Amino acid sequence: MSMKKLSLFFILIFYLVFTISFPYIIRDNLINTCILFVTTVMPSILPMYLISSFLSNTNFISRTLYPLFKRIMHFENSSSFSIYLLSILVGNPTSTILINQAIEKNNISIKEAKRLSNFTFFMNPLFIINTCQNYSFLIIAGSIISSIVIGYFLKNKDSSDENKNNSTSFFEIINHAPSMLLNILIMMLVISLLKSPTQVFFFPWQIGFLWDLLEVSLGVTNVVNYQISDLLKLVLLTILINSNGLCIILQIKSISKFLSFKDLINKKIVVILITTIITLFLYFVFYR
Repeated sequence: MSMKKLSLFFILIFYLVFTISFPYIIRDNLINTCILFVTTVMPSILPMYLISSFLSNTNFISRTLYPLFKRIMHFENSSSFSIYLLSILVGNPTSTILINQAIEKNNISIKEAKRLSNFTFFMNPLFIINTCQNYSFLIIAGSIISSIVIGYFLKNKDSSDENKNNSTSFFEIINHAPSMLLNILIMMLVISLLKSPTQVFFFPWQIGFLWDLLEVSLGVTNVVNYQISDLLKLVLLTILINSNGLCIILQIKSISKFLSFKDLINKKIVVILITTIITLFLYFVFYR
């Protein structure tokens, strides 16, 4: 048996023993995760998903703003720009779904899809507002400015003014919503199970934050309650939000038809560095 398989075997045995030994912790964690999903995650994601999906069937906003942003962020066409605008509203993993749909309809090229993935890294803004308290608008502003900066430097020479058809039927939009929400809930429950042993073994907040990077919804709640300075809390929230968390990264990888896991991780590291610097700049200029 290889070392990798042997390690996986012992990890599974450990979680089996833990689950049998502490069933109440497993039960409480799963219940609390479901409550968090129903009270915070779903009310944030669902309305923004529906609104943005219906907006994607109209091209008024993209047609109006596209000429300006094309010069700044070098979009391949108006369809690419529409996806970028919608990604700000819906966040990941829905942004990746929109990119995949655009590829399938030949609205954008694979090359443009890979380029878009560098700066459509947003989390749902309603979720950020509902969870990040006083830091929310600063984090959102930092993410948007960062995306514009990245888009500016990642130029696409194959641009055109051709208008593509982005329409999606009402029933397609409605039918996709349950599977999207179910995938998010299942990933949250899996990560909750993985993090359960941390409630038995004491870890300092530095180690706890590494666990929080597994899942954003649970992680943000923990970081907000850390007994640390406001500045450090802002940095940790910025890193967590812009990393999207391992849970969403795995969802993106399972959805994406154009990204490898290695590429995805490399992109996230660059995004985190640039966005954290910009967010700190905004903090010191406007909040101090």
